[in-house]
Amino acid sequence: MSKNDIKSHCNTCGPDREHLILHHEVENWGDDHDDVSGSTIFQMVKCGGCGAISLRREVWCSEYYDEEGHPESSVEYFPPRVFRKLPAWHSELQTYKKQELTVSDLLQEVYVALQNDLRRLTAMGIRSLLEHIMIDKVGDKGTFQKNINEFASSGFISKLQKGFLETALEAGHASIHRDFKPNVKTLISLIDISESLIQTLYIHERQTEEIRAVTPVRKNKK
Repeated sequence: MSKNDIKSHCNTCGPDREHLILHHEVENWGDDHDDVSGSTIFQMVKCGGCGAISLRREVWCSEYYDEEGHPESSVEYFPPRVFRKLPAWHSELQTYKKQELTVSDLLQEVYVALQNDLRRLTAMGIRSLLEHIMIDKVGDKGTFQKNINEFASSGFISKLQKGFLETALEAGHASIHRDFKPNVKTLISLIDISESLIQTLYIHERQTEEIRAVTPVRKNKK
């Protein structure tokens, strides 16, 4: 790797890929009164694999240290770093009726919030997504709990899944009303729960209909 190259993240190829530095700018700053200094490094980089171009911003401050006492910097990417991609089946939702399109839009907005580290908004978006799914299937019964109860009693989820759903909805509620800021691991778990529900109620339902349509009907024995 030459001095004009750097290891950087690529949304297509993955993390720590070799990038060519197209442009490099440094802004230094300092506060003599408080004896604090720092710098911001801007780098326009091009992936050596797919050729995608992005902006890398690294911020260093003399007050930032890791747990071992070493100087630490923070790095941001524009467009934001994608560490989780939309599921492969997501595009299938965009070919269905209006309700499925709304589910698709809400899921995409959840991912946008996640990639930009808007953790409270991600949890709120997941809550909205789950509420929409329940109302789509059983109608609006007036409260979250009534919607969940009807959703379960109508057979859309099992008793175990009802507990998962209540936990996910409560996390979103806490983000709105109790200043809860979930960590990334928690958000990934919430998205896993949501996507499992979407896949079961929309994707698998349509796939089952397609399988049933092409499966030969059993002939009655005479």
